[in-house]
Amino acid sequence: QLQLPVETAFELCPRLQARLYSISSSGKVNPERPSITAVVLQYDAKAEGAPTAKMGARRCGVATNYLLGTVRYLRGDRAETLAPDHQALRAGCLLSESPSLPGAADASVVEAVHDGKDHTLQSFTLQPAPGSACDNGQRALSLPVFIRRSLFRLPADPSTPIIMIGPGTGLAPMRGFIQERAQLAREWGAGREMGTALLFFGARTEAKDYMYREELEAHFSEIQKVAPQSQIITAFSRDQPQKIYVQHRLAEHAELVYQTLLCGQQKLGGPPRAHVYVCGDAKSMAKDVSKALASLIAEREGVAEDVASKWVSEMRRLSRYQEDVWS
Repeated sequence: QLQLPVETAFELCPRLQARLYSISSSGKVNPERPSITAVVLQYDAKAEGAPTAKMGARRCGVATNYLLGTVRYLRGDRAETLAPDHQALRAGCLLSESPSLPGAADASVVEAVHDGKDHTLQSFTLQPAPGSACDNGQRALSLPVFIRRSLFRLPADPSTPIIMIGPGTGLAPMRGFIQERAQLAREWGAGREMGTALLFFGARTEAKDYMYREELEAHFSEIQKVAPQSQIITAFSRDQPQKIYVQHRLAEHAELVYQTLLCGQQKLGGPPRAHVYVCGDAKSMAKDVSKALASLIAEREGVAEDVASKWVSEMRRLSRYQEDVWS
């Protein structure tokens, strides 16, 4: 029987790949504190006919649970497991069970280093927030982080309309865009006009999964002062007998979407000048959204769908249709 030393076993294991997350905050609004939006992955794998086998064990996402454990450690939480349907997790607050422990603060002092792949490399040291119960200098962790330069960004001209489709955590980059447009709306006041901003957000249920609801509604109330047609359109797939997704909402609001794409033109006659952003599942959602967009353009322009699809493809080439998707 072969007995493999532990250190040899570790040497044979491949290194974990870097986890890439979309930044969910605006660099212009919060230049010193980028944020991410992630779902803490915890579930029980089930094997039919073998409920007590190893496949019935708890499965946990490596990166998200690592981040969750880090923050809970910094907040002084007890090391215990809460059920995936725990109310605190649903509310996005599974970080501390003690109201006396406020949030963790970024205390990074490490200078960023830029490599040859458009990556910004930096080590962030997380420490308890000043004044917290565990602010005694003993709880601090350094996490290796890199920020990759992205072309997924707002158009330079704020008068350009934007259509954002981001179900689930695909909302992440859209949140940053909305923060930026809301900030600009506050600076402009009611005397200037901004391009319409449409957000299509989807999730399973409104009660449990509507992330950042109050924040988004507050931002859109500011944006609507300079872009009155701007709005949030939601699709909660499990809140009714038939499943409804963001691509269905695109079809339902086809006229609004088309008018947004027109940018004041009478007819498109080619690739729209508005910008479209899609973030989320690449396997189904992204393809269905592209088809839905081409379909509504074809119907209102009186052209064949393959012609409208070519216009959408041309938008991609011109960086007016951008996707941040994963499978």
